[in-house]
Amino acid sequence: MNLPASVVWLRQRVGSRDASADLPKPVEAGPEMAARAGWGWVVGLVVAVVATIGALMLMRQAGLEGLLRPQPAAIPEISFERVTFSPEVITVSVRNTGPEAVDVRQVIIDDAFRVFTVDPGPHLERLGSAEVRVPYPWMAGEPLSIAVVDATGTTHVHEVEAAAATPVAGGRTVVGYIVLGTYVGVIPVFLGLMFLPALARLGRRGLRFLLGVTGGLLIFLAVDALGESLELAGELASVLQGPALVFAGAVGTYAALAYMSRRRQWGSSGQKVATPLTLAYLIAVGIGLHNFGEGLAIGSAHARGEVALGTALVVGFALHNITEGIGIASPTMFRLPGWRHLLALGAVAGLPTITGTLLGGLAYSTVLGALFLAVGVGAIAEVVDELARYARRSAGSPGALLAGVATGFALMYGTALMIGA
Repeated sequence: MNLPASVVWLRQRVGSRDASADLPKPVEAGPEMAARAGWGWVVGLVVAVVATIGALMLMRQAGLEGLLRPQPAAIPEISFERVTFSPEVITVSVRNTGPEAVDVRQVIIDDAFRVFTVDPGPHLERLGSAEVRVPYPWMAGEPLSIAVVDATGTTHVHEVEAAAATPVAGGRTVVGYIVLGTYVGVIPVFLGLMFLPALARLGRRGLRFLLGVTGGLLIFLAVDALGESLELAGELASVLQGPALVFAGAVGTYAALAYMSRRRQWGSSGQKVATPLTLAYLIAVGIGLHNFGEGLAIGSAHARGEVALGTALVVGFALHNITEGIGIASPTMFRLPGWRHLLALGAVAGLPTITGTLLGGLAYSTVLGALFLAVGVGAIAEVVDELARYARRSAGSPGALLAGVATGFALMYGTALMIGA
């Protein structure tokens, strides 16, 4: 086959030349070039300043000089963090979340001025807090309107749906909250772990289905915790940046757990993967952080006197925490761990419920509630990631896995409906 003369000439040229000869030669940076680069930064900065001044002058000529005028006086803002009721006394914890310092001058309860004391003092610097104690003969179940008036005459109002005696840190109260946390978090998780011998009789297909169930219930818990944390963040003062706090807690926790998990375990292919027992512990950690949020909800409901809501939360959480125990046990169904590990898994997942119940009942804080729920979201998200890695390494079709995800999510949704019953 005779090729055209132009093609033959092109081949000869390409074959006879070094391809690297056509590439540009790297230029070494000398003192002159460094000096030019430095002057370039100076020139760029001058141009930016001149352009900004010119834009401001054009805005002024166009009648937009109002944008350059001083801002009006800042509006004071006082946030109510906690209201506690003791015999014949109401204590209000307030915080100055406005841009400037404020002074508490008056307290009004149900349209009547009341005598009060402020500890440590009526003057609040920015983000400063104080406790306002008001002698008042409140009645259980009575709705109250509490208002604080600052030195500028601005009135800050907080509504109490129903007055109820605030639990104090006494022996009987602490024991009661421990019993509640144990009933809600510890016992159901251990009941779920007791299904492990039965799970061990299932085959590979059953393992993938149970892994899917675990993933489904974890996804539901993450969505539920994210909604609750954003709801609490909405109650915070704007200066506290509630949504940013939730984002930082969730993303920071995910990044920290992912780093620690990848660093500990290495697969034969060089990729970092979790062993079944490690995965079970990761699931227990994620569920434990979520159960801490559940404990906060239960403790705060009882502290506010919402006994009906607290009872519904106890029953509903206890029911679906059994499924959490099954989810923790599922990765280890073919390699049964010893009793020591089972006890540790149950403690990691269940004991945070007791801590959350105590904190919610005795010293509840909206900021801490939003932050810890966000931490739970990040932890659960990292566990779902590890679970997906583990499921991809197990043989079998994705049908059983997807069916398990749908089943787990539906199961958690059904039990969650009982919480609001």
